[in-house]
Amino acid sequence: MSLVDTPLFVVPKSNAAKEIGELHARRRELQHQHRQALTARDSARAQHERLDEQVKSAEALALAHDRPAKTGRDKTRLDKLADEVADRDNRATSLGAAIAAIEREIRQRASADYHELLEEAVAEHLEERCREREAADDEGHEHRLAAGE
Repeated sequence: MSLVDTPLFVVPKSNAAKEIGELHARRRELQHQHRQALTARDSARAQHERLDEQVKSAEALALAHDRPAKTGRDKTRLDKLADEVADRDNRATSLGAAIAAIEREIRQRASADYHELLEEAVAEHLEERCREREAADDEGHEHRLAAGE
């Protein structure tokens, strides 16, 4: 897992951590849209391929019987599907580029605000350790009370 895949803080406090958290959220949103765009493109591509096979098969059968193929309507639909595949592919490509741009920005922000983020991470870690110790102390105290000490 890389820096761009990992949320830095559960509850960000500094501006840098909040901004990076917002970038992570936007990245996840773009990734979801990208998956949808790829699925839509693949579906359109599969429809195009099926229709193309049908057209070729109809033309071959018509040629075999020495008659004209009645594929005009199918060829029109085939052209529309080809345009749809291209549009959906362009959308997926644009979303992929947007994700890459967000990832670059996350890296740049993390690098530029390294010291601030490090201080916040250390403080968060120390707070967590204190909470764990307090919980362990409370549990130990309850155990001693139950044991009658």
